[in-house]
Amino acid sequence: MAIELAPKTFEPEKAIAAIAYLADRAKTTLYPVMKMMYLADRMHLERYGRFIAGDAYVAMPEGPVPKGSYNLVKAARGEQLAVPGREQAMEVFACGADHALRVRMAVDYDELSRSDIECLDWALDHMKRNGKDVVVKDAHDAAWEKVRGMHPGKAPAMSIAAIAATFANPKPLLAHLSDPNPGTAN
Repeated sequence: MAIELAPKTFEPEKAIAAIAYLADRAKTTLYPVMKMMYLADRMHLERYGRFIAGDAYVAMPEGPVPKGSYNLVKAARGEQLAVPGREQAMEVFACGADHALRVRMAVDYDELSRSDIECLDWALDHMKRNGKDVVVKDAHDAAWEKVRGMHPGKAPAMSIAAIAATFANPKPLLAHLSDPNPGTAN
């Protein structure tokens, strides 16, 4: 039986801080920022057992997308979405027709832990060293391939188990994530 783990509760304030952190430093469009979010979350999951903002990923035709984070940016772009954090996202981000993602005001990065920043910095450095085409290519991994195209016209969910299966040694992480009481004695 396959393990289908759900992410923890989505934290919109943390997602806004992470998106702003990447967008402010990368000076790029929405597309590579979402791919850097995926790469940073994938690394954070492997190293620390959780996604940065508890987002859920979907397999869109152009690659994996953090659903909650993407909805925040779409709301900031003016789409009428009732999503937690909508008002704050509208204050923080500007995203025009060219998809350039700008940060319009100072953001409180205290929402982000040292491990969050470590993984976000790795994703930024990866893009600086290799370019956005490599970041996009790297995001199109086996977890995305597994579900893309399963439901034409829809963006199927990417399970944490499928993402973890791309790691060199996923078994300890999957056992930890499957444990309802991790860290407690049996």
